[in-house]
Amino acid sequence: MQVPISLDDAGEVTRLLDAVDFVLTDCDGVIYLNNTIIPGTPEVFQSLRRKGKKVLFVSNNSTRSRKAVMKKLNDMGFEASIDEVFVSAFVAAEYLKSKSFNGLVYIFGCQGIKDELDALDIKNFGVGPDPMSENAKDSLVPSVKPSEKVDAVVVGYDNMISLPKLIKICTYARDVKPALFVATNTDETFPTPDSSVLVPGTGAFVNFVRTVVGRDPVVMGKPNASYWDAITRVHPQIDPKRTLMIGDRLNTDISFGNKNGIAYNLLVETGVHTLKDALEATKDINLHHLVPSHVLPSLNRLNDYL
Repeated sequence: MQVPISLDDAGEVTRLLDAVDFVLTDCDGVIYLNNTIIPGTPEVFQSLRRKGKKVLFVSNNSTRSRKAVMKKLNDMGFEASIDEVFVSAFVAAEYLKSKSFNGLVYIFGCQGIKDELDALDIKNFGVGPDPMSENAKDSLVPSVKPSEKVDAVVVGYDNMISLPKLIKICTYARDVKPALFVATNTDETFPTPDSSVLVPGTGAFVNFVRTVVGRDPVVMGKPNASYWDAITRVHPQIDPKRTLMIGDRLNTDISFGNKNGIAYNLLVETGVHTLKDALEATKDINLHHLVPSHVLPSLNRLNDYL
């Protein structure tokens, strides 16, 4: 198994760019951390566009809609258009649409999922606070009885998590059809600028529900093929053999590239995983889908060669 090639080299950068037409990039941990830009990254994509590369931003984050992420990217100087932005909430909404779904969705998640479902006229509820009532706070089993007839559930990242919400999502997920128990993604953690703090990701919430109901969800986010399918519907001309995927996670971004036939996969060490992690994966044949073709300490190093 070949070890990842350092992209911190002028000749290697030239060889790689000559071989690709599309550049796909993750967002959190690659170009920004929460709301903090990783310095120099907007300039990287400006240079790539000047060289004729088509840039797509492909995030597993479900908290914002495509439009909201596009605004964030533009405010940060990345100059994105709506057809260049993909989020797992959009992929989930498109999945339900492909099923000709016309029922009611319970969302365990944030506004981004609601916005994407609303855009497709799919009825939904659940976003926002759902706190414990005062008279239930002393009870280990509070009286929470879901009352709506729900036909599908979408589990994403929820920053207003509460026991009533957990009870409702587990009850609804147990009762819907298997293909309509949907998870936006399964990222274990959420990247932040403060590495001393460990923030649970959507995967922690998904595993909670999976454990309680004893069923696996249909997962939309990277590395799953459903995400690649959503990209190819918007960009049918994309050729995975002439595509570069950039990410900070081996088990989502790099695995996404390898599992979907993307020829070149670049790990940057500004988020979750490092070259050390990638080298460990080369030792196990069952983990080779986690091994990137290239590695960089930070994406902004490309500015020296572009």
